Amino acid sequence: MDVLRDNENRGRVAAVHCRGGIGRTGLIVGCWLVECGIARDGDDALRMIAERVEERREVQAVPVQPRDGPQHEYVRTFERAAYIDEKHQVL
Repeated sequence: MDVLRDNENRGRVAAVHCRGGIGRTGLIVGCWLVECGIARDGDDALRMIAERVEERREVQAVPVQPRDGPQHEYVRTFERAAYIDEKHQVL
């Protein structure tokens, strides 16, 4: 989250990926959606990811989403850091 936040604060684009491009990528993206306030909570982030995967299903062979139990649960229960303000700045 610190690296993604730093890139955002600097106006940089960040790419998130893992070897398989499925579970770990979705885990980080889901947590970031919560961390930066785009998603209300982990359930909302998982819903957003699932919707995006469905939109891209015809051009993407493997969906990018946390697909196993522990990764899904981690995103579902992820909470935004208490030290982040509404503009995503570290307090």
